[in-house]
Amino acid sequence: MKTRIRKYRFVYSLVFAIGLPWMITPAQVFAEGKRWIIHQVVLGQENYSIYKSSIAIDSQNIPHISFHDKSSGEVKYASFNGSSWDIEVVDSVGANDVGSTSLAFDKNDIPHISYYEGNNHRLKYARRIGSTWHTEAVSGPSTNGRASSLAIDSDNFPHISWSGSGYAFMYSKWTGFTWETTTIASEARHNSIGLDNNNTPHISYFIAGSDNYLKYATYNGTSWDTEIVDLPPPSGAYGSRNTLTLDGNNLPHIAYSIEKSGDNPNNSIKYAKWTGTNWEMEMVESTSTAWYSSVALSLTGSTPHICYTTSTGGSLHYSYKNETSWINETVDPNDDVFDASISLDSNGCSHISYSTVDGLKYASKCDTFPWPMFLPAIINNSSL
Repeated sequence: MKTRIRKYRFVYSLVFAIGLPWMITPAQVFAEGKRWIIHQVVLGQENYSIYKSSIAIDSQNIPHISFHDKSSGEVKYASFNGSSWDIEVVDSVGANDVGSTSLAFDKNDIPHISYYEGNNHRLKYARRIGSTWHTEAVSGPSTNGRASSLAIDSDNFPHISWSGSGYAFMYSKWTGFTWETTTIASEARHNSIGLDNNNTPHISYFIAGSDNYLKYATYNGTSWDTEIVDLPPPSGAYGSRNTLTLDGNNLPHIAYSIEKSGDNPNNSIKYAKWTGTNWEMEMVESTSTAWYSSVALSLTGSTPHICYTTSTGGSLHYSYKNETSWINETVDPNDDVFDASISLDSNGCSHISYSTVDGLKYASKCDTFPWPMFLPAIINNSSL
């Protein structure tokens, strides 16, 4: 009889555990597994005081965000602890002249950030050792660095693409002893870097000038190979906002913006992928005034995921590609989103950080219920 009771207790416990998510009233974790879950990370002290967030997911599928807080003049770092966000100050950089941040993890789950220091108008880099952030200058004073993108190689060394003095397009990597910096091109603004399985850098970037087009660069071992990805018609601008990622075959994928002009009635979003022989391009969103974009790939590398805003101070949207077409969703309909960054975890769940008029927000969604990600939240009666 005692053995039978134990068996029943196990069955009851199992049924209760399976049914538990349905009974969680604060966030209804299981029921909202296929819906966007949104919550505030940081409240801004003034309108649009949070700039250029960057989101990354660690090996435990925990989201982390770097951002520039204009009201305090600091670069900050937010990490989710299971029920709320822990906020840390990375560096004091100045409030009046803001720039981007870029966050990445190494194979030991140590966070690294590239960012702009407005006080001295230069590119800086930080990594956390234990509970302390160690910061250093990558470039000298008055060398720009407002736009940067960071990737970490298999030796845990950082590689950074960035916009330098006169908007020269720069690339810096840590050799283990010093920063090695080279110039790739001139007049480059927004850029995005990825490293392939051989630690070779691949970079998308926007050439500002009379043509305003999207380019791509990769290192062949001795020099940089560059090529045009997409060239707009006269008076157009392709790629002023762009992000790049690499698939399992080391092939680049780029999401980028098309700015409104006489030839383009709307600000739109396009997607380009390299097949190994040529660039294939598709229109993702052309019916609204789409603006900022960020791209991520599924684990198989077969499904691109893109988030974007409808304008500066617009609403937040998300698109992914199925077998035949792009599926578009509204994540946050409020017309106050400034920029956004997307990343996927190992369960294929999408995570987005974005700046709004009220501060920094975070959105997540899973098409299937991610047990490893939400189990601690269920136990603690809280959720993402």
